[in-house]
Amino acid sequence: MHNRVIHQPQASFPAHPGFESPRLSQTTPIRELFLAGDWTRTELPSTMESAAESARRAVDAVEEYLTAAK
Repeated sequence: MHNRVIHQPQASFPAHPGFESPRLSQTTPIRELFLAGDWTRTELPSTMESAAESARRAVDAVEEYLTAAK
């Protein structure tokens, strides 16, 4: 079995001031529509970690919505 580690310095980028402002929240004004993805507002650059954090926040928002609906 052969393995190779590939390093990509451009895989993530440094966050600049204001990078968070155009990104959308996990909650939306549309009833029962929630968003998740590395491009949503997570306070992290657009990375795999940001995608995981976004999913966690979206799940929390859905749980909060369902709890409030009871």
